[in-house]
Amino acid sequence: MTTPSPIRILYFTNSLGAGGAERQLLYLLRGLDRTRYAPMVATVYGESYLAAHYKPDLEALNIPIYSLEHGKGVPGRLGALARYAALMWRFRPHIVQGILHYANLIARVMRPVVPPHKLITSVRERYTPNQLRSERLTHWLNGTILLNSTGLLDHMAEGAHLPRQKLRVI
Repeated sequence: MTTPSPIRILYFTNSLGAGGAERQLLYLLRGLDRTRYAPMVATVYGESYLAAHYKPDLEALNIPIYSLEHGKGVPGRLGALARYAALMWRFRPHIVQGILHYANLIARVMRPVVPPHKLITSVRERYTPNQLRSERLTHWLNGTILLNSTGLLDHMAEGAHLPRQKLRVI
């Protein structure tokens, strides 16, 4: 009997700065069964833009890290989107978990042009009116949206008009 290949998961976040979402990602990756799952981390912004506080911890776990090196203006955005598409075609993850608003948005808008995968995004804080609008316009590209409180569930359901059956509190 052959051993099944590990499930490839791309964890996609804005940066590896010293924040709560990044710390939770590290805790998750430390406990992940590497015989069953093959994780990779991608960031929107590179070290030249934001600090990479948790990068050494991820490197110690032998987890590949990739940055879209998002730059300024339209050329910076387009370059980041092209690098995301290239990464997705090369890594071909089974699951993408977006962490934080901008990473979620990129993962959603690029979904139609990259290999098929399950997309899970997460919300960890109250969103601005512009962020709520982008959630409302793009949530249909998403599978599940994870939230870290029931208050956020109400905020996203009412503020972005998201279907409650798509929202999960963990």
